[in-house]
Amino acid sequence: MELSISRINNFVGCPYSLELFYKYGIVSTKWKDAAEMGTAYHKLHEVAVNAEQDGTNVMEAVAAVINEKYEHCPSHKTVEEWEKEQALVTYGFLAYHWFYDVADFEIIKAEVPFYGVPILDSEGNDTGHTLKGRIDNLIRMPNGHILIHDFKTTSHDLTSGSYWTAQQNNMQMRTYLYAARCLQSHGVLEEFGIGKDEIIFGAMIDVWKKPGISPKFITQKDTKLLVEGGQYYSNDFKVEWTSDLECRANGVITQVKMGAKGAAYAIRETPDMYGARLIHVMTEDPDMYFARRNVPITDRDMALFQDNLAKIVRTIDFMNQTDNWYNVKTKCRETYTCDYTGICDADIDISQGILPEGFKCIFDKE
Repeated sequence: MELSISRINNFVGCPYSLELFYKYGIVSTKWKDAAEMGTAYHKLHEVAVNAEQDGTNVMEAVAAVINEKYEHCPSHKTVEEWEKEQALVTYGFLAYHWFYDVADFEIIKAEVPFYGVPILDSEGNDTGHTLKGRIDNLIRMPNGHILIHDFKTTSHDLTSGSYWTAQQNNMQMRTYLYAARCLQSHGVLEEFGIGKDEIIFGAMIDVWKKPGISPKFITQKDTKLLVEGGQYYSNDFKVEWTSDLECRANGVITQVKMGAKGAAYAIRETPDMYGARLIHVMTEDPDMYFARRNVPITDRDMALFQDNLAKIVRTIDFMNQTDNWYNVKTKCRETYTCDYTGICDADIDISQGILPEGFKCIFDKE
């Protein structure tokens, strides 16, 4: 069985989720906003690194990806929701590059995929299972140390000790380090200048906390200041009525709330106005929204990780062979809503081949 770290984590929380996926091929068709936004944010960083290494214009490459990604609003989203996500991803990326104007490390290789990495226990015994996944970056520090570099997006408080404690014990980083060392031992990383005798020490994580603000109507007072001064959070905006019923800010139609006193009115932020406020919020207090920290991983940590991982996959084998899968309903909404809550909540027997709305089978039907 080839496993990703997300599937392993799902199994640890609730074995039934792995049975539904690997035994029955059941996946959710529901859109996951947080995951999709995180994927888009990761993609911009990948494109930026590749453009820089290729000698092409970074911002043009990033803009092309953003335009393609957000060209069409999907049916399950409103236009306002889609524009908000685009602004968050775009301006989050721009604020990141403002905050980290000069990188203090060299990116050796961006987006390193791995497949078929054997899961061995701490004594080197093969469990018969493999790992798959993708490492964001391999980087080299000024002291020559090579690290795993991972981008993360979160809604959690970056100043909280509990967040960093969780990252210190993050199984994902140890999985990536394990995979990178396996690729290195087989000479796969030599083409990127990483020899078999070098040491990949640990991991560094780059976290962006998504601002919890949304587009809004600005006050009548602020609207008046904007109209007269042409500035909104230090950005130029021209507000004008193009007809009795239509108001635009920099050419983009905006919603209007008329005041009780006739001439007074308030406008709603356009995507670019919302973006200007996002930049202001993130650059005013960047430590609230961006954090970059090393995650030390010792040899003992890796030995324990290998041993635990081997025990996990052997438990999977046992459950599969004896059909002793079980679910843990207390985990369904503990930190996030599990993909399979619609099945568990209704106690649906998947073995009968009946799927509720929002799910599909990815196995070929004979």
